Amino acid sequence: MSKKGASNDGIYLDYAATTPPSARVVKTLSSFAVTHFSNPSALHRAGGATKKLLEESRKKVASVLGVKAEEIIFTSGATEGINLAIRGVINDAKKNKVIRPHIVTTAFEHSAVLETLHDLKREGVSVTYIKPNKEGIIDPKDVMKAVKKETVLVSLMYVNNEIGTIKPVRVLGQEIKKYRTKHRSIYPLYHSDGAQAPNYLDLSANTLGVDLLTLSGSKTYGPKGSGVLFVRRRTPITPILF
Repeated sequence: MSKKGASNDGIYLDYAATTPPSARVVKTLSSFAVTHFSNPSALHRAGGATKKLLEESRKKVASVLGVKAEEIIFTSGATEGINLAIRGVINDAKKNKVIRPHIVTTAFEHSAVLETLHDLKREGVSVTYIKPNKEGIIDPKDVMKAVKKETVLVSLMYVNNEIGTIKPVRVLGQEIKKYRTKHRSIYPLYHSDGAQAPNYLDLSANTLGVDLLTLSGSKTYGPKGSGVLFVRRRTPITPILF
């Protein structure tokens, strides 16, 4: 699909980076900005009406992922969701006295993941980066070989944002489940950056086997500054904003 850019002097083709909001989204946003601007946490009637719409939206998103509405957190985009997923898991692990938390990821994740991990390494978190083969494919066996007793999180992008390769998220989810059962542990938790997957691939969180899944509205014809973080019930995660 192509579309004229804002300057009307060319054809916009970079939909992998961001999409224009659909006409339906723009119409809905414009309407709600006027009719449902109230604070959904307010106790008055207007706030209650906004709260109802917010929860209806949460249920719609949950139905797409095949999860419960209470497992959906709205964010300002994939970057916030990724930070909450990774830092939230690490903060909770430290709180529960995991001395030197370890994370397994790949060498070609989105910068939101890589930069977050780079910062966490300064806080004593260790990270193992799995390299892809020459075709940009990750072998789940290489990921599982890197998992050790201190591993609290595995983070694997669903679709690479630069070269488009699809990572074995579902297969790895099955392997992580086997590992946790064998070792009678809640770890490692499993996160996937799924920002590039909507409209093309299965987003069922249960099928994928993920505990945490991040999505971005700006890549699916939604408004800029919108996103979703799925957090499976009972996943140990500490908020990063209070």
